[in-house]
Amino acid sequence: MKAFKLIDVTADAGIECKGSTIKELFNAALSGLYYIIYDSMVDVSKLQCNNAAILNTGEKDLELMLFRVLDEAIYMVYQKKEIIKVEEVDVETGKLRYNIYSCNLRIENEVKAVTLHKFKVEWSKDSNVWIATIIFDM
Repeated sequence: MKAFKLIDVTADAGIECKGSTIKELFNAALSGLYYIIYDSMVDVSKLQCNNAAILNTGEKDLELMLFRVLDEAIYMVYQKKEIIKVEEVDVETGKLRYNIYSCNLRIENEVKAVTLHKFKVEWSKDSNVWIATIIFDM
């Protein structure tokens, strides 16, 4: 299963992500975001892990949690030159744990923000996977 694919949207960038678990879905969304920013796939296994952190999203809604994670990731890329990989998601508390990696790749595209336009997360009974649709403001 391919983790994400680019989707056509006017003037912005969009992805559709899939994951058999919520953690896989979140990391697929992050991979799609990094692909847009760096214009190439980012192999986290080749990067140095600097630290781990916990993000308390304050949300118990899966869509809003994913939105907050992507918002945090955009901040980390542009302000700290770091990327994140989700290690654990607790939807009941709205918290997740992630690892932080230094990333000195050249930024090719500026993603201003993740948007709520057409943003959705759903469970596909047919495919037995989580699917998210995400649009980024460029």
